[in-house]
Amino acid sequence: MAKKIYEGADIAVGSVGVVIEITTDLDLATGVYLVTELEIIFIKPSGGAFTRTPSSISGYIATYNTIADDIDEEGEWHVYLRNLRLDQEFVKGNSAFTARPKALDMGLYNG
Repeated sequence: MAKKIYEGADIAVGSVGVVIEITTDLDLATGVYLVTELEIIFIKPSGGAFTRTPSSISGYIATYNTIADDIDEEGEWHVYLRNLRLDQEFVKGNSAFTARPKALDMGLYNG
């Protein structure tokens, strides 16, 4: 079972298959939204950014499963859901999580 990320949670750098759920204040399923009309914006701790299309939408939740190289920096990440049709970010749905070094990498830091 994949780990789900909620507001303030943490994951390891390089984690694959982590489920990131963004809850909005709008019912995405009845709002006639297609997955392709939405994008998730990831802001890296360094300030860089990239976007991904949600894996799925259901009710008020947009879901994305991380792939290799998505989470490539440690520190605090910010995630936003954007409506491409209206060129707007959802008011609710902004989230943050912390990426930490992998367990093996953490052992290397400790000598």
